[in-house]
Amino acid sequence: MVNDLAKLRHYWQRLVVIAVVMAAWWQLPVTFCAVDLGMLRLVCPLGFLECCLSTKTVVTRLLPGFLLITGLVVVLGRAFCAWTCPARMAGKAADYLVSPALRGPTEKARSAVVRFRQRLHDSTKLSWSDGLALTAGLFLGIGLFSFPAYSIFCPVGVLSRNLIELATHFRLRWDLIFLGIPLAAGLLFALGWKCACPAGLILGVLAEGNRTLQPVVQSESCAMCGRCVKNCDFGVSLHKGEYDSFACSKCLKCLRDCERQAVRLKAWPRSDQKTRQ
Repeated sequence: MVNDLAKLRHYWQRLVVIAVVMAAWWQLPVTFCAVDLGMLRLVCPLGFLECCLSTKTVVTRLLPGFLLITGLVVVLGRAFCAWTCPARMAGKAADYLVSPALRGPTEKARSAVVRFRQRLHDSTKLSWSDGLALTAGLFLGIGLFSFPAYSIFCPVGVLSRNLIELATHFRLRWDLIFLGIPLAAGLLFALGWKCACPAGLILGVLAEGNRTLQPVVQSESCAMCGRCVKNCDFGVSLHKGEYDSFACSKCLKCLRDCERQAVRLKAWPRSDQKTRQ
């Protein structure tokens, strides 16, 4: 089952990229940020909040799509971050393409970046709560100046625009340089940019109500090796009997990495399973 889920995510990501490229080629309203389905427009929750704050009104045309996306997040958690986010896919693709050719220098550079980020984090101590505070400040600025500033340098938006430009005009846009902002900001957080990404953090807040499709540790099989915590990109501590619906991206690496197969994906975990509140 674990291998099947890993393959499913792999194929899903390919399908999404192909769909966005084909939509750009045929000039259809489909991107990573929004999808138009006639009268219904599925929009990024952050984009919806930006529009509402910048216009100081509830954008009723976007409200049904926002509510539908919110319902999906409650059911699926912040799975977008692991399964569909183009920034995450681009990072993985870049690492896959560069590492084999520059294995020695790449590993040394990666180790140096990790050490540098750890030193910065030890001095700044920035975490999820700080990312939420920065996001609140961003919303305050958008509301005060009536300008959706984050949409300019949002990695999802930047990559979506460049993928469309590449598919339609075979060139890239200058705003790719804005990807340096999340890369630099990510150095200040122990878990990287994911702790400061406003789009991901909004999904995390909405996912607080998620109680379905959760990875759960079977205590009778768990050896308390901590592998699931060490390999988790989002710092979820499953082996302690706790589940963080705010942070978990449903990447299912914990299922894949557990040598004792002690982690299971539960459609509806028992009510006594602890969750972060």
